[in-house]
Amino acid sequence: VLAQELLPQEALDVDDVAYAAKIHAALGVVDALRQAATNSSGRVLVGLTRKNAEEAIAALELTDKLAQHMSKPLCGRHDLCHQVMPGLLVGGWAALGNKFAELKRRGVTHVVSILSAEQRTMPTFIRGHLHLQVDDKEDAASELA
Repeated sequence: VLAQELLPQEALDVDDVAYAAKIHAALGVVDALRQAATNSSGRVLVGLTRKNAEEAIAALELTDKLAQHMSKPLCGRHDLCHQVMPGLLVGGWAALGNKFAELKRRGVTHVVSILSAEQRTMPTFIRGHLHLQVDDKEDAASELA
């Protein structure tokens, strides 16, 4: 996931079209690794796709930069939202406070709310909102089914 964050930024910072194309190809290899790792693929396939991703990043001479990127903390102690993967954040009720400042700062445009409270009115920069009202109780899952 961290490579998926780093590589697009590298593509923006380069004027060489051929190098940008290599970055795009490396993104495909890294995405294949993410899919293999999250789709219950066997160890052999995950190992092979990991090796391919490492080679693609090394060919771009980004191994050290990725290692440096990986050494940064993934989230702060007081973060209101946490990035699960590029474009997907998870946050609690507190992220909606302060007039939605955290959502605006992070460029959030769509929200999925799953909570026991009534639907909250979203600001105009939120283009889509799916609200599911679910009580946090033992039989809530069976009620959804």
